[in-house]
Amino acid sequence: MNTTYKMNTSVDVEVILEHARYEIFRRLLLVIVCMVVFGAIGIVGNSFAFVFYAFKSKPSSTVRLIACLAMVDLIVCVEFIPNIIEMWVNVKYTASIMCKFAHFIGLWTVACSALILWVVAIDRHRKICSPFGKQMTLVTIKYAVFAIVIFGFVLSVRNFANFDSVVVNVKDPGSNSTVKGHYCTTRDDSGYVVSVTIFTVIDFLLMLMVWITLAVAYSHIIYTIYKLKRIRKRLHNKTNVTTTEMSNPSYVNEENDESTTQIENGPYPLKDTMDGHGAIHEDNDGHCHENDKSDELNILKTNISSVISNQVLTVSLNDDQAIQDSLTEPGTSTEDSQQYKSKTDYLSSSHDTEHLPENEHSSSTKTLAKSTLKRMFHKMTHKKYNSAKCPVERNLTFKMLVVSLVFIICFTPYFIVKILMREVMKSGEEYELHLLAQIALRLPYMNSVFNPMVYCVFNSQFRFYIQNIFKTFFSKCFRKSQYLFKS
Repeated sequence: MNTTYKMNTSVDVEVILEHARYEIFRRLLLVIVCMVVFGAIGIVGNSFAFVFYAFKSKPSSTVRLIACLAMVDLIVCVEFIPNIIEMWVNVKYTASIMCKFAHFIGLWTVACSALILWVVAIDRHRKICSPFGKQMTLVTIKYAVFAIVIFGFVLSVRNFANFDSVVVNVKDPGSNSTVKGHYCTTRDDSGYVVSVTIFTVIDFLLMLMVWITLAVAYSHIIYTIYKLKRIRKRLHNKTNVTTTEMSNPSYVNEENDESTTQIENGPYPLKDTMDGHGAIHEDNDGHCHENDKSDELNILKTNISSVISNQVLTVSLNDDQAIQDSLTEPGTSTEDSQQYKSKTDYLSSSHDTEHLPENEHSSSTKTLAKSTLKRMFHKMTHKKYNSAKCPVERNLTFKMLVVSLVFIICFTPYFIVKILMREVMKSGEEYELHLLAQIALRLPYMNSVFNPMVYCVFNSQFRFYIQNIFKTFFSKCFRKSQYLFKS
């Protein structure tokens, strides 16, 4: 009699437990379907991303980190399979070893993904905000990734002890009775409560460190790019104005133009100095005669250097013309011509103008001097902001900024459920079986699916790479189907 009663009772418990499992499965069906679809997309997308950034892209520190991140995300997407099984079975999950191993691999890969994003933020900050400082090399990245993998492994070993198939109370809504089931989650035994709490706090502090680093690094990057954009715009406007002045014929023909006044009133006054030793006098024919050409040329060089240092591309070409005309007159000494030639070489750098006729020599010298000064001006301003000005670097930075924002959005609900509800509100394991709680607990895995989507949005070459793969695949399938139909 007692044996028959116990058998009937066990059968009733199994029926109630199966009914409760099915109700929870129906409740979580939306999450299960999403994880099946996104898991497949993540596996394909991260596989393409790893191949593209590891073998098809020009190697750099950030590109290598993205390739490592894609590999880690690929493993995370494979981890969707035990998570789907866990939600499918829910309260009838009794595979303790599988529970421990799945959450060990899950925490290991997710921690590596977060720490790689942390290193990417530091690398981007060095590239944009300190382009002349010490940068990360490919060797540095290799050691950094190796250290991250080891650290993630050590951090995740604790899940072999903290996770298990825990007994949960399951209430059957039909019969209004409660039975005991098993669910894979963190243990709440008296001997593991302290351990689980300590490691949860450690996870939160590490994630907080990553969040703060991402926020500070990318905020400074955005501010630096905005500031350099304003500087570049101001320098561009100044260059356009100066180029317009140089191309104006009146700039060459007028004797007392604005640029001459700037040099005369500058830190080395040309007019006052030359009146004392090397004053230039104009005769009735419009030609210039100089008393001391050597002193005059030194003064002119000093004034030109002063103008370059103030980033103003205005040089008194009238003075240059006067010296040229005086040196081309009959009676000009060979020594004076050599002095003028050295002055021309100083302005035109590697350009040679001796082969030009006399009537073209003056205009050629002025053109070479102007182009040389413009080139020197661009050399002074180009290297300083090279990383921030490069469109590829900016696009790569904004791409990783979006990846970091998605990372923060995906991990925030997870810690709200794990810390606020579990540690602060002291809720039981049963609350994890609700729909919103399951979405929050699976979002860190979903983050690995969104990363290849961000790469597609910001990298046109990656988009074309995927399009070519799919075009080739579908064209081959179409040709095979035509061959089968014909045969």
